Amino acid sequence: MTVAFTAEPTIEYGHVEPVPVHFDDLDPFGMVHNARYAVLIERALATFWSRHGHTFRDGRPTTPDAFNVVKEFNVSYQAPISGVGEVRVHFWLELLGNSEAVYAYRLLSPDGATVYADGRRVVVKLDQATLRPSPWTPEVRAVAEGLLRRQVHAQPENGTASFLADPPETTAVTAAYGSDLGSDGYVNNSTRVWCWRPDVLVSFQALCADLLAESSLSPREVAVVVAATAATRGDAYCALAWGSRLAELSNHTTAARVLQGRDADLTDREAALADWSRQVVHDPNATTNDDVKRLRGAGFSDQEIFEATTWTAFRMAFSTINDALGTTPDPQLTQKAPDLVRETVTFGRPVGTHPPRSSPSSTPGLQGPTKTTANP
Repeated sequence: MTVAFTAEPTIEYGHVEPVPVHFDDLDPFGMVHNARYAVLIERALATFWSRHGHTFRDGRPTTPDAFNVVKEFNVSYQAPISGVGEVRVHFWLELLGNSEAVYAYRLLSPDGATVYADGRRVVVKLDQATLRPSPWTPEVRAVAEGLLRRQVHAQPENGTASFLADPPETTAVTAAYGSDLGSDGYVNNSTRVWCWRPDVLVSFQALCADLLAESSLSPREVAVVVAATAATRGDAYCALAWGSRLAELSNHTTAARVLQGRDADLTDREAALADWSRQVVHDPNATTNDDVKRLRGAGFSDQEIFEATTWTAFRMAFSTINDALGTTPDPQLTQKAPDLVRETVTFGRPVGTHPPRSSPSSTPGLQGPTKTTANP
């Protein structure tokens, strides 16, 4: 590798950081070891953010934003880096979410003529006390704006997300879209709808997260509540999303049966929870003290009963907004759903159209008043 002066790479977006290659970065063949490519990217990002005051001193972060962790790192090797010297790391932000940042990068020769590797790196900012995701501060967002590669977000595959047009793209909307792309690989139709008030979306997500963070309900019980709630309301969007989630936590058959109102595969606790959620959806004024006693008999504390009821109500509110505004399930979500789950969801708004299909009363095993409103 030459260390002589060469012209710097020309870029249209992002930032280029010179990074040294040391002797201990090399393998026995005199080339940079494959595992050290991540270190080179780390050096580039650390140098850049340190220049803006976000670093570590004496083992402590200088700012809250410096306390972040790597969620994902991938690399595609294009050409070997031979010997010590300097390389250039061209990096940029594809997306900046609420607490997540999705970087893309290229590892270049000093003149930019050779691409040694490319890939992406996803980091999440954490709260130091709770170790839970925490929003980036306005100070970091101001710097990150200069790293963002501006893109036009593709329209949903079915041509329309809802009865509403897509909201204008602001920093908050871009952050919400970025969070979806980072976690799901596409922008959810429900996110497009809620981004008419992205501040409300963030607040609602935080409220839901706060409820579950201190709850002793298991992830599977949480999924049972949403699957039972979604199916009873005729919510195709949430039924597909949370039916798929329940299938991951149990199996495809169990998930499909819960969507059908059949709870034989569930534990006594889960069956009591599913039945309670359906009662709350059908008519919250029709519940009785005996119903609550049944939940206690299944092992639920009064706090857990409150949490399960609140979680059901939160999901009903979310669904009502999405369904009323014609939000259709994402084609990607439908395609990824297990066959049994997809075949069971014959209610609610189908992918790509707005008129509702049959109500959940036509789904085998579901009893009670017919109500139709839906979403994830």
